[in-house]
Amino acid sequence: MKITNFDEVIESIKDHLKEYLEGKGINTNQPFKCIDPDHTDDNPSCGLVPGNRRWNCFGCGARGDIFDAIHFMEKKPYTGAAFVQETVVYLANKFGIKVKERELAPEELRRIETFNAYKKAASYIAQHATEAAKTEMKRRNWDINLCSERGIGSVDSTHNFIHYLSEQGYSSKFLDDIDLTRNNLFNPNNLIFTVTDEKGRPCGFAAKNLLHNPKDKNSAKYINSRNTDTDVRNNIYDKGKRLYNIFNAKRDNRDRKSVV
Repeated sequence: MKITNFDEVIESIKDHLKEYLEGKGINTNQPFKCIDPDHTDDNPSCGLVPGNRRWNCFGCGARGDIFDAIHFMEKKPYTGAAFVQETVVYLANKFGIKVKERELAPEELRRIETFNAYKKAASYIAQHATEAAKTEMKRRNWDINLCSERGIGSVDSTHNFIHYLSEQGYSSKFLDDIDLTRNNLFNPNNLIFTVTDEKGRPCGFAAKNLLHNPKDKNSAKYINSRNTDTDVRNNIYDKGKRLYNIFNAKRDNRDRKSVV
């Protein structure tokens, strides 16, 4: 099935994270135990980020929105057509959000899958900043926690990164197709930036090669995700139309206006 007002429904559901967590007995007005079951959290440091649409654990670096929360807490699916029916529709009904439905086309499902895969990739990158990446952040006087919140980090290894995504239910071919397996982009020697669209959804990555040698003509200083071409089918990234950090800039501006 297809939700014809899918983007509208997704954005509306994200506004209910605080309500969802409190319905699970979590007091969001103070640090709470990490939602990620893999984190044995004896010193709760998980909380909502400004806007109450995302949560972040400062203990292990886990982060996400209501869809990550329900995946961890209720084992709701995060991929495939089941994500639409069993997760999105379930939450929409729970919070009284109107859903308009019709049959889901294969390419539409693929687009949803691609966004979700990029979101998982961004979360991994935010949690695995290498010492080289952290050194670069400190050199630039960047707050490491803020960098994690914005999806800036690295990967501990290309193999581990791809293995993690495979464990989330994505096939090797699918990951190849959407440009999430490139060693020159996803490797420990890069400082990796998550590029988001106007809705804050991860849709691409850019990396600075921390081992760049300007005397080596084969050494690229910056590496970017690729658009749909003969080798990849990344239908969510368009470098010429993506302004880095536009979502956060718009959000911060909106928050400032609400205070005035």
